[in-house]
Amino acid sequence: MSRQPAPAPASKRAPAPVPAGSKTNTASTVAGGKKATGSSVEPAPSGTDFATVSNTYKQIWSVTPYTSFVMFDYLLKTAPAGTLGNWGTFLASHKPNLAEAGLRTVAAPTDRDQALWNGKSGLCTSFTIKVATEAKVAGIQYGNQTKKRNGKLASVHRAGWEISGTSAIVIDSSARQAIQFKDTSKPSGEFAFQGEVLTQKIKGPFAPCLPKGPEGWKAAMQICLEQLLPQNEMLLMFRSVLGRIGFTGTVRWNFQDHTWSFSTLRDKEVSIVTFGVAQTAEPSAPPADHTSGPDGASGAHTADPAPAPTGPAPAQIVGIFTAWIRQVKARSEQWTPELVGIQAQLWDAAVKSWGAPTYKYFPVGVGEPAKGTAPSALPATRSKIVGSGAKTPNAKAPVDMKTAPGTQPVPGGLTGSLAQVGVNALLNVKKQ
Repeated sequence: MSRQPAPAPASKRAPAPVPAGSKTNTASTVAGGKKATGSSVEPAPSGTDFATVSNTYKQIWSVTPYTSFVMFDYLLKTAPAGTLGNWGTFLASHKPNLAEAGLRTVAAPTDRDQALWNGKSGLCTSFTIKVATEAKVAGIQYGNQTKKRNGKLASVHRAGWEISGTSAIVIDSSARQAIQFKDTSKPSGEFAFQGEVLTQKIKGPFAPCLPKGPEGWKAAMQICLEQLLPQNEMLLMFRSVLGRIGFTGTVRWNFQDHTWSFSTLRDKEVSIVTFGVAQTAEPSAPPADHTSGPDGASGAHTADPAPAPTGPAPAQIVGIFTAWIRQVKARSEQWTPELVGIQAQLWDAAVKSWGAPTYKYFPVGVGEPAKGTAPSALPATRSKIVGSGAKTPNAKAPVDMKTAPGTQPVPGGLTGSLAQVGVNALLNVKKQ
């Protein structure tokens, strides 16, 4: 009996998707239909090696932040002609979100839009697509999870999975690790399968995004983009692998409150920059749920530029922010030039459309004041970040906000361009 030819090298085989559950593949079987056990035969696309997926998951987690910055920027730049187009137009509309500014639908991404997931930033959808692609999970099935809000089903989360026979692999950023099923008839942690559909305890099933396979990323990403349209807030969370996988700090732009804030883990220490508020008018306290934002716009905000407040100038605020990035041990590769550019565009547009910035700080131990109460007076220095020289656990050497690298006094006061005074400082983040 003639022996079956050895499989072709991986580089010469077309990475065609294989239906979930398929048991016949020249890369994973030998003559007679028996599974090969020798190391010379590579895993089939429908049976991706779990260790490869797990290691890829951890590696991508360490170099990418969880953020909607790039998605919002994409939505503005690809908006229909004559509608939005850029940050200046959107912020000048004084609308709390893109939907109310007139953007109600999103076209399906194409192959030219792979930067939505193939860069160094993104949300749960981008993360899942990037892990599946780099780990070569050809049998990937992306899925969308929904939740009832205001009586309607709303998309909230995406994940991906691959089933091979009775085993499976799940890629879900909320799990903080890749999940392996050795038997899909039994649950694994909070995940389980109902037939070939992934489901999660309490949160429910993931509706499959079609088509199945690598091309399914387009449908999943379109859902992700549409989910952002009614959101009042743009988010960035630095991912961490120090000790355990998690997050270290959060940056938020709130289009309804006209604020930019950055905070330590669980908002124990919060800095808020409010645009267009007179010095005598205190900014609103951080809402209890930063993700969804407060129910109504704060009455303190005004479309007209307010009198220039005292306190740190833009260059000094940039110095504070730069030092904060070091304080929360954010990895420099996560604060990319692309994100710096978006941040600079936002700052310039906010100053022009919303008014001059006022900086306020909620220190450790004070907590978040009740909504509507005045925060503590702005401290001259921040002991953990600038000036005082106080030694605190895990803190970097104090940085004087007046001499922080790349920050210089701004001619014309607080309405100067961030691009002119602080981009170098934003990029000056020491690697951890």
